[in-house]
Amino acid sequence: MHDRDPGGYDAFLSPGHAAGDRIAPALQRALRRIARPWYRPRALRVFLDRADLAADPDPWSTATAVPARSRHFVLLASPEAAASPRVGRQVGFWRARRERERFLIALTGGDLVWGDGDFDWERTTALPAQLKGWFTAEPPWVDLRWASGSEDPGADPRFRVAAGALAAAVHGVPEDALDREDVRQRRLTARLRRGAVVGLALLSVVAVVLGVTTHRRHEAAVTRAAALDLAARAATVGSADPALSRLLAVAAWRLDPTGRSRAAMIDALVRPDRWTAGVPHVRALSADGGTFAGVRDGAVRLAATRTGEPVGDPVADAEDVEALALSADGRVLAIAAGDVVRLWDATRREPVGGPIASDPRDADSLLLSPDGAVLAVRGAASVALWDVATGARLGEVAGPSGAPASFALAPDGGTLAVGDDDGSIRLWDVRAGVPVGEPLTGHAGGARALAFGPAGTLATGGRDGAVRVWRTADRTPVGTPLDAGAPVHEVAFSPDGRTLAAGTGDGAVRLWDAVARQPLGDPLTGHPARVESLSFTADGRELVSTDGQGSARGWSVADRVDEGAEFPGDPGPIGVVEYLPDGRTVAVGTRGGPIHLWDTATRAPVDPPLTGNIGRVYSISPSPDGRTLLVVDEGGAVRLWDVAGHRQTGQLTEAGTGYPAHAVFSPDGRTIAVGEDRAVRLWDAETLDQLGEPLDAGGTSVRTVAYSPDGRTLAAAGHGGPVRLWDAATREPRGDLRADADDALTAIAFGPDGRTLAAGGVDGSISLWDTADRTRLGEPFGRGEGEVVYEVAFSPDGRTLATAGTGVRLWDVPTRRPLGVLRAYAIAVAFSPDGRSLATGESRLRVFDVPRTDDPAAELCRLAGRSLTGAEWATHVPDVPFREVCP
Repeated sequence: MHDRDPGGYDAFLSPGHAAGDRIAPALQRALRRIARPWYRPRALRVFLDRADLAADPDPWSTATAVPARSRHFVLLASPEAAASPRVGRQVGFWRARRERERFLIALTGGDLVWGDGDFDWERTTALPAQLKGWFTAEPPWVDLRWASGSEDPGADPRFRVAAGALAAAVHGVPEDALDREDVRQRRLTARLRRGAVVGLALLSVVAVVLGVTTHRRHEAAVTRAAALDLAARAATVGSADPALSRLLAVAAWRLDPTGRSRAAMIDALVRPDRWTAGVPHVRALSADGGTFAGVRDGAVRLAATRTGEPVGDPVADAEDVEALALSADGRVLAIAAGDVVRLWDATRREPVGGPIASDPRDADSLLLSPDGAVLAVRGAASVALWDVATGARLGEVAGPSGAPASFALAPDGGTLAVGDDDGSIRLWDVRAGVPVGEPLTGHAGGARALAFGPAGTLATGGRDGAVRVWRTADRTPVGTPLDAGAPVHEVAFSPDGRTLAAGTGDGAVRLWDAVARQPLGDPLTGHPARVESLSFTADGRELVSTDGQGSARGWSVADRVDEGAEFPGDPGPIGVVEYLPDGRTVAVGTRGGPIHLWDTATRAPVDPPLTGNIGRVYSISPSPDGRTLLVVDEGGAVRLWDVAGHRQTGQLTEAGTGYPAHAVFSPDGRTIAVGEDRAVRLWDAETLDQLGEPLDAGGTSVRTVAYSPDGRTLAAAGHGGPVRLWDAATREPRGDLRADADDALTAIAFGPDGRTLAAGGVDGSISLWDTADRTRLGEPFGRGEGEVVYEVAFSPDGRTLATAGTGVRLWDVPTRRPLGVLRAYAIAVAFSPDGRSLATGESRLRVFDVPRTDDPAAELCRLAGRSLTGAEWATHVPDVPFREVCP
């Protein structure tokens, strides 16, 4: 009846919470059953979007992921749907990219009134505004408002008629034809059932076998379809409910452990959001984001941010509370209520001293200095400063254009920074009550966000979308402004001052390396409103953010802020790193010539360095026993070094007589392959004699060579040609691996299976090849990252691929999904023999822990902290019996 996309859906139903959650599931079931052949689990593949109507955590990557893969959009129209940002974005996405003829409407509440050439938007209450002006004639729609009060709408014949009209549109046939087909299929099914009874009587044994086989096939088809639904639903739920999203991905894997469900798990695993929670609108977050003070149930309470669970008894009554502030250690709570500001001991739940004289009725923000000695109160026209110990007023700072746009206290409480709507920032000496120097200028809009760093710096964010960093000692800028891409409402430093975060008006959080002034990964998205507060945990590995609609989110930023184990000393720019077989020694080749050996257990150099190389070291290859290093340097020599004796033991070519670029030992250590301009030469590793004539690399200017782990295949790649393969024993060519015509390959590596080869190019792309039949495994990935791939390396288990460019990226090999970007700007990478560590070379040697991907299901269950409940299973997997997701 229609063309079916095996990877997509026939219809997308949104929203899935229509009329008390009864109409939407009933309609999904009806569309699946009408005109269903007896041998298929469903007539149509129908996806029901069950995300919260009010939530819109990630508008483009989750809300529109399934509509983009669906043939038809069925809008369950109602006033609630019309007001939903998520539904609005889905409808806008469909209008911009798809046909209006495939947009169907089922009215479940409110009114639809057609006017002159468009809906009458004065009287229509059930459609989102994104549909204005799209329809040139009244579209067909079905009225299901009568079903809103029904306990079982699917049992009503009227529902069958309405669902049949929608099903006909999706199938692309007239209603009467579909109705006849439905009747025919029902009759056929009935005849088959009657025939089955007769057949069973005549051929009971055969029928039983066939019946079991058919039943099993049917169950398998239903299970596979459910797994596909779960994988898509995991992406759709996304940031709206991170724990549920992770559990749905695991459930897909439990039902059907295929590449698609593993990809869903990897996507869920690397997503940085860890949890979401609701917080009161009047609140104060602790310094580490773990606790908040807020107004709930008529009292000011402390609660855990992640769970919302109260921490102890209420602190105080909540009558007329205007603002709250928590001290850095969480022990002191300031409450502005009525006509006073009072301090409370948050541990003992009792007031500290008397009221601080003030008139906080216009106060909209309180701030306690990190040492708890100074309280700042922002009112309608100024910021007032108070001595917490004595209750004395220290002074008042007024903005040039009225109330200050932002304010912040330095860690020692001695300096107040005030940002104004004219974009200027002024510094004040708190005790002396006088300005410190001239104002800081540069923002084109209001300075809305301020944060002091731990090392005498101040970060400022403005309406102009710029984030600036200043030295407070001389009030000079640090580098050029950072671009946040949207108006900035909050900034925060990590405890060590090395990471800077900015929360913006579009609901995103952006991270930068505060020292290198480089972005750390993509923005963190998911907030439906502007970000209003940011807090790093004490170790800087997690970030808590809150927004203007009362939601809090916890983000894992460990992979972005982890700088690995940094090794001391300054060896100079590093071009090569290689682990020795002992698993703890790393050889580091510099661009200046010396080769340094490092003990990764002690982070100490193994002196002395290997000197005598000429210029930059191009490649290092340890022998299988780890006793010898094979080194190619800029001078054109291929040298052998004794690791224990720190001395050169041989040389294959004289410096300046050739152009070798890369050399490697064969896995058995008996042969050395040297790649040079358009050829590969083989040498006896013991006698250092050349073995036969050079291997012709065709038009390829060889820059890298590699042996397969079993030693049977030799590969070479470079500029101007394909990857060329040879049989290592016979030295006969085995064919070429041809990349795209415009690709120049810069790095190759064999996987541990001996037949998979990864190749990186100058355009940032990575290709995987099966060297046995010389076919590319899927499409290239990684292209568009804007960086040359200088080196590729497989983990020992073959599941993870590391690529080095201006950054170090990790990839899940089975799914080609990204696993993250390490905080290193390197062109050299090497896995340790056990696969647990990755060494990177830049200006310094760094060693990182490698994320485990051998059992993503177990890790997702750990992150979720629970399993999928029976009720959740029934909601999301109604066609398959319950299975334990996280045993």
